[in-house]
Amino acid sequence: MAEARPAGPRAGRLAELGIGAEAVGEADERARAVVEQAVEAAKAGPPPDPRQALTDVWADGGAAWRT
Repeated sequence: MAEARPAGPRAGRLAELGIGAEAVGEADERARAVVEQAVEAAKAGPPPDPRQALTDVWADGGAAWRT
């Protein structure tokens, strides 16, 4: 499986805007590091409280998207 790049799909557009490949690569690495740190923090933390599973969830039974 190919490794995902955070800016991958946008790299072409960023190049059009004058942002060099090196800057995009650095941004990718920073984003990857932030995500890795968040994943490790989540794994190291206590498990979620099951009583909170439906807290702040709202639904009115409709399936239509609302803005």
